[in-house]
Amino acid sequence: MVTAGTVATHARLMRADFGETGLFTVSGPQAQAGITVSLGDTDAGRYMRVNLPPGGELLAASGPAQKLLVSVPDGLASTLQVLGPDGNSGEIAVVNAHLKNVSAGTWRSVSYVFTAGGQNGEQHRIESCVLLPPGYDGRGRLPLVVEVYPDIPSGCEEGTPDQIGDVSPVSPYLWAGRGVAYVRLSTPIDLMRSPDGPLTGLPGLI
Repeated sequence: MVTAGTVATHARLMRADFGETGLFTVSGPQAQAGITVSLGDTDAGRYMRVNLPPGGELLAASGPAQKLLVSVPDGLASTLQVLGPDGNSGEIAVVNAHLKNVSAGTWRSVSYVFTAGGQNGEQHRIESCVLLPPGYDGRGRLPLVVEVYPDIPSGCEEGTPDQIGDVSPVSPYLWAGRGVAYVRLSTPIDLMRSPDGPLTGLPGLI
């Protein structure tokens, strides 16, 4: 229990001394606000309250400047904004701007027959995956990126994400968000293996 008007801290903590301004986030049923309070003045009028944008996260504040630094989500990217008590904001940076164009798109399967071991060899039906950009209606040609990597299993259900999740620098969703189709070819290892090596059949499989 902390009595009103007092400050409680943990003992034996390595920390810098308190500054002159306290920073708090206050959440209500309809709005979220950032509040700065002058810790060196008990006058109740020495505070600033600023409503935060939806999803905004309070990062820092300056009491003398009467400004808050807020991170606002924009898809998978975010913008850094400076807010004042008048409600006006100024955007100072975009974090992960390349992720603003990321889109889940639509995964489609493409199946075909591959004959292993030459013309009279055993036939296998293979299912590869194609990621189409959002809103593609099948009309017109799309630029295409083809992923070729050994031992990609056949089929689109297992190992093929249907949600964006974490986006890596080589994520197919980066291409889909820019209007590029992305093909993930199935390259089962058992169809590439030959007496000459485990990957010698890869060109024929592709």
